[in-house]
Amino acid sequence: MAQGAEIRRGSTLRLEVTDIAPGGIGVAEAGNRRYHVRGGLPGDLVEAQVVKQERGRVEAVVIRRLQSRIARVEPRCRHFGVCGGCQWQDLAYADQLALKKGIVQHGFREAGIDAGPVADVLGSEEVFFYRNKMDFSFGMSEEGKLTLGLYRSPSKVGAEGAKDSAEQIAEPANRERSSPVFDLEECWLQSPLSNRIVKAVREFLSARSPYDPETRTGLLRSLVIREGKRTGEVLVNLVAASPEADLAPLGEALRDAFQEVKGVILSVNRRRSKNALPESEEALAGEGQIVERVDGLAFGVSPASFFQVNTRQAERLYDLAVQFCGLTGEERVLDLYCGTGALSLLMARRAASVTGVEAVAQAVEDSRRNAVLNGVQNCRFLCGDVLHVLPELTRAGEGFDAVTVNPPRAGVYRAAIQAVCALRPKRVVYISCNPETLARDIPRFWAGGYRLERVQPVDLFPHTPHCEVVAQMIR
Repeated sequence: MAQGAEIRRGSTLRLEVTDIAPGGIGVAEAGNRRYHVRGGLPGDLVEAQVVKQERGRVEAVVIRRLQSRIARVEPRCRHFGVCGGCQWQDLAYADQLALKKGIVQHGFREAGIDAGPVADVLGSEEVFFYRNKMDFSFGMSEEGKLTLGLYRSPSKVGAEGAKDSAEQIAEPANRERSSPVFDLEECWLQSPLSNRIVKAVREFLSARSPYDPETRTGLLRSLVIREGKRTGEVLVNLVAASPEADLAPLGEALRDAFQEVKGVILSVNRRRSKNALPESEEALAGEGQIVERVDGLAFGVSPASFFQVNTRQAERLYDLAVQFCGLTGEERVLDLYCGTGALSLLMARRAASVTGVEAVAQAVEDSRRNAVLNGVQNCRFLCGDVLHVLPELTRAGEGFDAVTVNPPRAGVYRAAIQAVCALRPKRVVYISCNPETLARDIPRFWAGGYRLERVQPVDLFPHTPHCEVVAQMIR
């Protein structure tokens, strides 16, 4: 092994994993170097192979696990080790929660913040069939057959597939190699109904071709299934690269086969990126949205709507945010990055007024419709970038007692944090899906006169390394 020698790509090392970083990546230190070890967990003694060196960061993947402190369990899903999704399904749920707390604490320590205030993670009562939305992709097998499912794991090696200590970590015997998208037979994250819909769509469209972003040919891109966990309503969204295809029969077939399906939508995306916003949407059958309920309020959910994917845990998340705002019924609240207004409307029941700010026009329209749907009259929604709206509110002399921020993974711009602090609210509640950017932003609020009071992680994503974090800051 190359321990102590020059480290190059392909070098094999023996490493003891002592910490865990965002993304569920193990951290080890040896020979004055830090290694980020895919497939390693704290307490693992592993043989790992270096796969990348960049700016002093050395990345490696586990090829053999020699010892483990955290026991592995039998995963429930037949696709485990092939699928790139549930990389922690071979861990007991209590161990998953402890690791997620460790990830948040690691991010804080890296930013020079005391990790002591980080509370234990609030776990999900349901660890299977908890998602209300999943995105399935189309592909092509080596035999030229249409595939519809999920992307396989990007790594050929890693903790997937290893069950016993000192076991060689290799590809499972059933790993499919032909296409980056494997045919999904079952997924334990959304629902059995979702699995049946995927199978029906694959069979109905078997003669069609998937879209190839390299050649920009083909038709089918993805299938998005949204479910109202409280209402039982289902919306099926087929994303294609062209509007010309006659896909209306699919809509009618799904409505006939599944009474829960309230609508089937065709979205057209001609761009290379699968994440680009669609240029058009049309109903192939039924309605254009479904209704979901959160803590007694109804929300219309359309194909482009942002909505937390775990409805039941989202209720706990929002309840925490409301508690951290200290609402008594007299406060004026500013909700930044408000999305489709779920938190805004929930806070409006306990505040004098709420102002939501969101840059996506469609989301603002959804927010306003949701306010009308629920008869909420003390909540307004402004469309615009936070960086532009906040100075306008300051110039208008508007004051707020509490501010909530729920930014994308990139976090909050420094100038936006300064603008929030200039409003001088008594409390700031930061909801984060990325502990690294949260830890980066907290000292910027310190500089504006705020102290960190409470940090509560909430698990919305069992069997993955991801969780949400709610942080309370007091002026």
